[in-house]
Amino acid sequence: MYGAIPSLLGSVSEPEPLPLVRKLFARLERPDGHSMPGTRVVAAVGSARSAPAPEDPDTVRSDSGFGHRPLAVPRSASPPCAPLAGSDRLKATLVSTPLRHTIAIYPGSFDPITNGHRDIIERAAKIVDRLIVAVLNNEQKTPLFSVAERVEMMGVVSQEFDNVEVDSFEGLLVDYAASKSATAIVRGIRAISDYENELQMALMNRRLRPEVETIFLMAGEQYSFVSSRLVKEVIRLGGEIRGLVPPVVEERLKNRIFGVSARS
Repeated sequence: MYGAIPSLLGSVSEPEPLPLVRKLFARLERPDGHSMPGTRVVAAVGSARSAPAPEDPDTVRSDSGFGHRPLAVPRSASPPCAPLAGSDRLKATLVSTPLRHTIAIYPGSFDPITNGHRDIIERAAKIVDRLIVAVLNNEQKTPLFSVAERVEMMGVVSQEFDNVEVDSFEGLLVDYAASKSATAIVRGIRAISDYENELQMALMNRRLRPEVETIFLMAGEQYSFVSSRLVKEVIRLGGEIRGLVPPVVEERLKNRIFGVSARS
């Protein structure tokens, strides 16, 4: 394990072999106080017998988080291999660590958008870096709202989530996912009947593009019975849909079906 450290750190001149070598991992901070994403500092700690060196006011201190003295990084140092002054004779090498950026697609017709859809969006946005809500343009169906209207409503519903964007697509879902460099497809599961259908689709998508995985999220308990079809049936029969769909969708539904505003 320790034999690989000198090759990372370069040669460190010591009068005697280092009595203790530890690998410390710390996030290097920029002069403005923000961390540099995707960067780790690998440091070797030499003998603790050395006398402490005077503090340099033009240094940034980066706490290693392991109970040791913070690393003193000269502000003027140019990464990746700037030697560090200090009593422990530290020498650090910046190791570039590529961070995997996960993009996922949440597809659906969303005709109309329900609070169940919004619940899946909120939870999926917490586990991926970027979530694309993709509204399906299915010419075989006659939707209540056009693709443009559904995209607009979805934009309003999802605007509070910084890593969520809205788009539309047609054709094979996995081809659309590949065009967006997505590696995951998010699907919501409400019941066993949903799982049977979704499993069939997931297996076909895997056959078409093995690099794209499917993530199943169970519907929230309060929304496990809600579907777009059921919402449309209830409102057409004069039932109350408040709490089943976002307010903007409720208003659009009443305008479309009855020609009245939800506020009236």
